[in-house]
Amino acid sequence: CCTDIIKSLCKSLVKLHDLNVLHMDIKLDNILTKGSSIDENNNNIEVLKKLISDNNYDNFIENKTLKDIQTYLNLPTLPRVIECFDMSNFGYDYLVGVMVQFVDGKPNKEEYRKFEIKTNLTSQDDFTAMKEVIYRRYKRLKDEKKKLPDLIIVDGGEGQLNVSLESLKQLDLNIPIIGLAKREEEIFIPGKLEPKAFRRMSPMMLLIRHIRNSVHKFVLSYNRKKREMRFKEEIK
Repeated sequence: CCTDIIKSLCKSLVKLHDLNVLHMDIKLDNILTKGSSIDENNNNIEVLKKLISDNNYDNFIENKTLKDIQTYLNLPTLPRVIECFDMSNFGYDYLVGVMVQFVDGKPNKEEYRKFEIKTNLTSQDDFTAMKEVIYRRYKRLKDEKKKLPDLIIVDGGEGQLNVSLESLKQLDLNIPIIGLAKREEEIFIPGKLEPKAFRRMSPMMLLIRHIRNSVHKFVLSYNRKKREMRFKEEIK
């Protein structure tokens, strides 16, 4: 029983190392010895548990999920920083946009951003609004020489993705970007004729939907506050 536990823990350490979560050298060959006594094996179990704990084992699932996103979306780097955008309107007077940022699979609310649409629109034009917001966000990061995200997600399908790509092209930036369609939860990838569908309940899709749901909640809240402020001004 002890031997099985040690083997399992050793496998976890190897996975942590492969995901660049384990940041120390260790020779696992010396951990498991056929002739070890029960006391020695029990001690080895505690040593392994401590090694895993000391090396962020609590973040193991998140890192594995990010690795899956990198693999299945063919990203050049692990998507540690993900930024997601959404637009919301209640008539063109209340068209707004927001961005949420996730770092290592967790929300980084200090970097959440709100955008009032500056383009003079005469209709509910989500595409133009998305194009403007993407341009403003990454022009600022470029001008200020700040770190760019590892992945951009836009809430929407091919249309939202294409206008976002236009903005990035204008800025001469090459940032990995995808679109997440609402209805079928399909992922639109630049250069691909058809969207990709992944298992809805896979850890990868659960995280991507969690990020999308977070930006959706944030933009609805912002839109509601804008309307309330406008209403208060009109009744004065």
